[in-house]
Amino acid sequence: MTKSIHLDSFHYAAKWPLPKEGEFNDLKVVNQAGLDYANMADGPAKEEKLFELVRYFHGYVFKYTDLIVRGHLPAHSYNSDTRKFLNYFLPKGAVKDQDAFSKAAKHLHLAFPQQTSSDIYDTLTLLLLRCIKRYDPHYVAKMQQIVKIINAKKKLKKPWSIDSIQRKTDFDPVGALKNLARKGHIKAVRGASKKLIGYKVTHNWPPNKAFLSAEPIGITYVVQLWFRYYLQDHIHEQMKTLEARAWDKMLQLEHRNEDLTGMSDGPHAGQDMPNIDGDLIDSAGNSWAADMSLMRKQLDISQITPSWVQGTSDKLFANMTVRERQLIYLYYVEDMPWKQLASTMGMTMNQVQKIHLDIITYLQSKFQVK
Repeated sequence: MTKSIHLDSFHYAAKWPLPKEGEFNDLKVVNQAGLDYANMADGPAKEEKLFELVRYFHGYVFKYTDLIVRGHLPAHSYNSDTRKFLNYFLPKGAVKDQDAFSKAAKHLHLAFPQQTSSDIYDTLTLLLLRCIKRYDPHYVAKMQQIVKIINAKKKLKKPWSIDSIQRKTDFDPVGALKNLARKGHIKAVRGASKKLIGYKVTHNWPPNKAFLSAEPIGITYVVQLWFRYYLQDHIHEQMKTLEARAWDKMLQLEHRNEDLTGMSDGPHAGQDMPNIDGDLIDSAGNSWAADMSLMRKQLDISQITPSWVQGTSDKLFANMTVRERQLIYLYYVEDMPWKQLASTMGMTMNQVQKIHLDIITYLQSKFQVK
C-alpha cells in the first residue's frame, strides 16, 4: 500500500507500519485474537486485546481513509471489498465498472467537511470498534439452535412470534431471525397496520449446511461485512445536509493537493475535473470553466468566534439573530452534526435545519445566487 496521505505526527497510529502490496496479516492469528477478545472478561487485559485488534486492522482502516481523502480508487488494494462498498453509492441501474466506481469515490470527501486525514481515520476507527463489539463467536451455535426450534414450528398454519423463539433460548434471537429473513429462508408476516405479527418459513427452507457450518465465524468476516455497512450509513447521514444532497450532480473543484493531481498514472488518471482556477480542457479538447466570481469576491467577514456570535458589525450577518449566528458557528466552525447541534441549541433537528435553510436563502439573495 502506498502511503500517499499521512496522519499527524502525534497521532497514536502515525508510526504503525502499513502492509506492502500483497502483504496480509495471518488470518488464523487475527481470528484467534478476535476469539480471545470475545471470551475475555472486562478489564485491562481485554482493553489490550482490543488495541491489538485495532492494530491488525490498521491497513484496512487506512485504505478507506486514503480512498476518502484522495477521492479516487486506491492504486493497490482495489479489491471486491472496495467495490462492494462503492456499489452502495452507484445510481440505480448504473454499469458497475471502474469509471462508475471512480465517480462514486470522488464524492466521498463531502461527508467529511474540513476534516484532516487523522480526523477521518479516527472516525473510521470508531466504526471499526463497533464492528469488533458486535462480534459473537457463538453466533453459528445460536443459529443452529434457532433452526431446530423453527423446524418444530414450520408446519404451523399460523405465523409464530419472536417471543415463542425467545422462550426457548437464553439469548436474543432477533438478529438471527432477521438474517434468516434476509437470506429468504423465512418471511415476516404483517397485519393491516404493517405491524409485525410473526414469521413463517418459505420454500427456501431449510438453510443449507454451509450456512450452518460448525466453524465459528471469524472476526475478519464480521469486520468486512459490517464496516462497509456502518461507513455507508455514516456517509448517508452526513450527506443529508443541504449542501451535499445533490452530491452526485455537483460540478466540484479539485479538492486534492498538487502532489496527487500531478500524477499521470494509476486508476485516477484521466479524470476530468476543473482545477482550483476554474479551468478545464477535457480529453476531447473542449474548454470548460467554473464560475469563480463569488469565491474571489471580497466579503470582509470577521473571524467567526463565540464573541462573533454575540454581536458583529459584518454587513451580511449583523441583522441576523444570535441564534442564527450560533447555528452558523456550531455547524461551520465546530463541524457539529445536526443531531448534536439541535441538542445544544435546545431544538429539534427539523427546526435547526429550517433555520439553516432560511440562512442559505438569505445569503443567496444577497449575492443573487440561484
